[in-house]
Amino acid sequence: MHIYVNHNERTVYSENSELNRIVNRTVKCYKGASMLVLSASNAAAWIYAAIAVLISRRLTGTTVCVYILIELFAAFAFIPILIAGIRRKSELLSANPAPIYVDDDEYWKSGFYYNPDDPHMLVPNRLQSGNYAFNYANRGARIITAGLTVFIAASFIFTIAVLVPFVNVKVDIRTDNSRLHVDAAGYSSDIDMNSITDVQILNELPDDGFSKINGGATDTYLVGRFKGNTYGYCNLYIYTGHTPVLMVKTDGETVFFNSDVDGKLQEIYDELLHNMQSSSQFR
Repeated sequence: MHIYVNHNERTVYSENSELNRIVNRTVKCYKGASMLVLSASNAAAWIYAAIAVLISRRLTGTTVCVYILIELFAAFAFIPILIAGIRRKSELLSANPAPIYVDDDEYWKSGFYYNPDDPHMLVPNRLQSGNYAFNYANRGARIITAGLTVFIAASFIFTIAVLVPFVNVKVDIRTDNSRLHVDAAGYSSDIDMNSITDVQILNELPDDGFSKINGGATDTYLVGRFKGNTYGYCNLYIYTGHTPVLMVKTDGETVFFNSDVDGKLQEIYDELLHNMQSSSQFR
C-alpha cells in the first residue's frame, strides 16, 4: 500500500497550478482519511484483544471473532472512501482544458525518496503532506535509518534471548552450604536457609489469584515474579499439574516451587525443616 500510494501522488494534472494544488490536496485528504480509518480500526482491534486477554487471562473465541469483525469493518470502510476520492478527482478534472500528466516517480524508488539534487533530509510524504519521508540520498537519513535498523534488530534479538529459556522450562532445585537455590528460565531465588521463617509442603498451589508481574505463565508452567491476593509479591517455579508444592518464606520473600522428580520435594522439605529445627535449638 505504501508503494502504491507513493507511485500515485504528486501528479501534475494540468498547466493550471491552482487546479493541480486543489486536486493533489483532495486526493491526499481522501487517501489520508482511508489510511486513518485503517490505522484506527487496527489499533482498536489490538487494544480490544489485549484488554480482553488481560481480563480473561486467555484468548477466547469471542475475542478472536470481535477482532476479525473490527478488521473487516476497516476493510469495508476503506474502499468507499477511496472511491469517493476518485469521483471527486474526476469532478475537479472534468473542466480541465489543458491536461498534462507528469510525475516525480524517478525520485521514488520502490516507494522511497532518493534525489541527490535535493539537499533536504526530510521531504513531504506522498501519502499526506503533513507527514515527512527521508531523502535517502542524504547521508543523515541513511545514518538515522541504519541506527533504527540496528536498534530494532537488537530489540528483536533481545526478545528472542528472553523467550528462548521458556521453550523448555526446567526447574532446578539444589542446596549447598546452607543455601537453597531454585532456578528456572532465567529466574532464580537464592535463599539463606538460616533466614527461613516458614516452610510448608502443600497439596497444590494455593488459589490466591496469582497475577504475573514478569516471567512466563502457560498451561504447563508458572515461572517468574507474581502477585497474590494474600501472599503479595512472590516467586513461582511451578510445573502445572505436579504436586506437592513447597512454600518457603523469609522476612524478604515468599517462594513457591515444585519438582517433576518423584521424592525430590520431600527431600528438600525434610532438609529445610531439619535446618530450621537445628537453628531454633541453637538459639
